[in-house]
Amino acid sequence: MELQLQQQKTSHDQIAEEKEFRKGERVYVRNFGQGSRCLSAVIGEVTGPVSYVVRLEDNRVMRRHADHIRRQATASSPTIVDATEEVDDLEDFPNSAVLSPADHAGDVTTTCV
Repeated sequence: MELQLQQQKTSHDQIAEEKEFRKGERVYVRNFGQGSRCLSAVIGEVTGPVSYVVRLEDNRVMRRHADHIRRQATASSPTIVDATEEVDDLEDFPNSAVLSPADHAGDVTTTCV
């Protein structure tokens, strides 16, 4: 039984996607409202081990779990935007509010990778 579990873990680890993102990294986030399933965004803040605040192209800000975020670039060469800019809290995103999934019907459309 132990050998079977180890083989299962090894197999999973070979195909599992990295779920860690950096501030400034371009990503696609899951849209739970109407419209496109994915929206283009930039990681604005890491709020927990698997929780992120992202800024959409139209400057709206929302929280997303790592399971609802996908990279726009390959893992070996992530695209970073304003990597030197410090983001201490949501005040660094002027004219924005943290949105829940129900708040963004009819969002900007984009294609997922």
